[in-house]
Parts: sequence; C-alpha cells; structure tokens
Amino acid sequence: YQRRVHGLFTYNVVRFAQFIVDDVVLNPALSTSDIQMTLLRCGAMLLLAILTMDFLSGLFHWAMDTWGTIESPFFGAFIRSFREHHVAPTAMCQHDVIETNGDNCFVCIPTAVWMTFATIRAVDPSLTSNVSSGLLWSVEGFAYTLGLILFASVTNQLHKWSHTPKPGKIVTTLQRIRIILPKSTHNAHHSVPFDQNYCITTGWMNPILETIRFWRVLEFVIRALTGWVPRADDMKWTVQKD
Repeated sequence: YQRRVHGLFTYNVVRFAQFIVDDVVLNPALSTSDIQMTLLRCGAMLLLAILTMDFLSGLFHWAMDTWGTIESPFFGAFIRSFREHHVAPTAMCQHDVIETNGDNCFVCIPTAVWMTFATIRAVDPSLTSNVSSGLLWSVEGFAYTLGLILFASVTNQLHKWSHTPKPGKIVTTLQRIRIILPKSTHNAHHSVPFDQNYCITTGWMNPILETIRFWRVLEFVIRALTGWVPRADDMKWTVQKD
C-alpha cells in the first residue's frame, strides 16, 4: 500500500506545481507583485507545515514516552515500541522502508485521498471552468496541507537517519546544516530520563519548547489534574542494552 500512498503524494505534488505555474506564474490577471506575494505566502505555509509537523511529532513522542504502559488500551503497542527504542536505539536501523514509514504513511492516506479528490474536481470541466475556482481550498492552504502530509510521511525516516551510523553524504550534510533532525539534537533525548528534545521531524521546535519548559508545564498540569506520574513506566525500561 505504500506505493499507492507515494503515488497519491506524487500526484498532489505535481498538481500543486501545476497550480503554481498555471494559476499564479502564468496568470495574466496577476501583477508581478501579486505573483511574488502568492509565492511568498506558499513558501511561508510550507515552512509553517514543517514547524507544525515537527511540533506534532514531539507531542506524540512525548505522550508515548511519558504516559501509559504497554498494557494501555489501543496505545499499548505504540508505547511498547517507544519503550523498546529507549533500550535499543539503533534497532530501528535494521527496519526496511515499509516497516520504518508504513504507519506514518497509513495515517496520511485519508488526507492524501481528499487532496487528490480536490485537485481532480478542480480540473474537471463539468465542475469548473478554471483550476483555482474549482479548488476546495486556497493554493496557500493546499501548500500547507501538502507540506504537512509529506513531512508526516517521512518523519520516522528522518528519525531513523539520526540513529544511522553512516546515512550517506547528502543526509549527513542536511543533518549538519540542520535542515533535518541532527544526530546531536536527538542524542540529547537518549539520555536518562529521556525527557527532552522530543521533536523528531527536523528538531527545529526543540530549542523553543525546551526554553519555555513546555513539556514540564504540561506534565505539571496533567499530574495536578489526574495524579499520574510522568515516565513512571518508562523508568523501568531505562537500562540501555544497545
């Protein structure tokens, strides 16, 4: 099914590029400044999508690391994988591309299908006479949503590369200039008690969230309301055997 998901993603990327060219760059109704501002807004929305996904990856990571046990309903299987990852961080480097990225791609399917439907509707002459008027959203909204699902689908791959001893020259360069999750940033998470640098897409949100003590404040509030102790179960798994 991952090939089908990649096909959906590829289709949406191509359609987005066509929207940009046909409805923005080559649109005679738009002035040069209008075109520049639209492209700038699309770029800003893509950047916002990356930051959003980085934050969401941290939120899910923090939740799985901090609360529940492997016996927890529904989330138990996810929690187990996070606990085991703390014990053997590089074990995920042995996973193939489907095992690494399959779950994330699966979660993205509904949105990718919806986006595909929207773009097909946009170019169906029986429904609309021009691309932009047929869109179910603005081109900026399309850019944001596309960026969100693309980075969601590769988040675990980026995480895996942060544990891979020799991920390749291109990946290493991207890590070094902090375009994707750097090893040094994620290595800080893998220190007992595993309570920092949860964001694993690009890691860009980690310094901000750590500076404002976002996770500690959130834990304080949840503990005050529920009595749950953060990382109580995770502490049982913290003897690393990697």
